[in-house]
Amino acid sequence: MKRHKISIKQSGERLDVVATDWLNLTRSAAAKFIRSGEILLNGLAVKPGEITKPGDSISYQPVARRAANLRIPIIYQDDDIMVLDKPAGLVVHPTGQNNKADTLVDFVIKHTSDPDRSRPGIIHRLDKDTSGLIIVARNLTAKTYMQRLFASRAVQKEYLALVKGVLPHDQAEINLPIAAGVGIKRTVQPGGRLATTDYQVIKRYPAATLLRAWPKSGRTHQLRVHFAAIGHPIIGDNLYGSADIRLDRHFLHAHKLAFTGPNGNFIEVTSELPKALKDYLDTLE
Repeated sequence: MKRHKISIKQSGERLDVVATDWLNLTRSAAAKFIRSGEILLNGLAVKPGEITKPGDSISYQPVARRAANLRIPIIYQDDDIMVLDKPAGLVVHPTGQNNKADTLVDFVIKHTSDPDRSRPGIIHRLDKDTSGLIIVARNLTAKTYMQRLFASRAVQKEYLALVKGVLPHDQAEINLPIAAGVGIKRTVQPGGRLATTDYQVIKRYPAATLLRAWPKSGRTHQLRVHFAAIGHPIIGDNLYGSADIRLDRHFLHAHKLAFTGPNGNFIEVTSELPKALKDYLDTLE
């Protein structure tokens, strides 16, 4: 992989602080890369707190991960973006809990020139056990454009979900504020960030409902939190109260994306339900 390098012009700053600003990392991520030898000072492995001085050289070269053989379907690509079909069980980017696991970033890093080496090309994310479509920027200009598009809610996102119980309305809007809970869990509570989800029922089963859902905001775990809050958690979701021994994931799939790409073309892509979820539906018939 390509090695990235800068020269220090001012003295007195810690190496992890310089690396944080340079590579757009968190302080903890910069320290981790320094300890692993991916970030070097004058070609040498040192401690994160090493003080830099003028003329010092800092280099960063990502360590090749096991994901060299990882295969992820590419649904769409041009010079600016790719749309990937992420499988369930794959984390989008490394965290403190999965530094040794394969991630989507390990696949993406070979396809983008984005200089942000902690989240190269990453514009939005899907939870580990959510499958389906995710957009990746192939260069920094495209990343900036797509980030603005997401911020302005100009990307149409449609999910397929199976929730516990029978929803009484064919279509409705859930408008409940979401706030941080315990650990990674989110919760609905006054004072949280505004969040809106529209949904439409596809099919009702004796004890479950298959539906389409459109998150109008982009809160962490939004669909999972919203459906749990109205008493219909997504089936297979251990965190929000609907575990199922027949599923090793939750029944949530990013089915469709529609947006205008950086090149001005309107792009609409879909991803069908994975076989495991189709097979689960067959058990409900």
